[in-house]
Amino acid sequence: METNTFKQYEVAIEPRNHQIRVEDARNLILIDLFMDEDGNGGKHLSRADLILIFTLYPTGLNGFLDDYLNYVEEEVKNKGYKVVNKPHYFLKNIIG
Repeated sequence: METNTFKQYEVAIEPRNHQIRVEDARNLILIDLFMDEDGNGGKHLSRADLILIFTLYPTGLNGFLDDYLNYVEEEVKNKGYKVVNKPHYFLKNIIG
């Protein structure tokens, strides 16, 4: 009888438009939330996002960034993800 042996390959993971690599997400600092993501004027957070953040978080951006980084670590620890939602989409999930 012949047995099949499978080789395990590491596949490069390319994040979708609404996702960011875990390594990049872990390295986000406050100023990054206001900088262009891709050079085309796309920012991590919009003005409307900032209004929501200051409404939901008494500590403002620091509290939001802490929650976002906790979310990233939970996704990696519990599900083994290599890409996660960008901050804007994380905020959308919070408000439903």
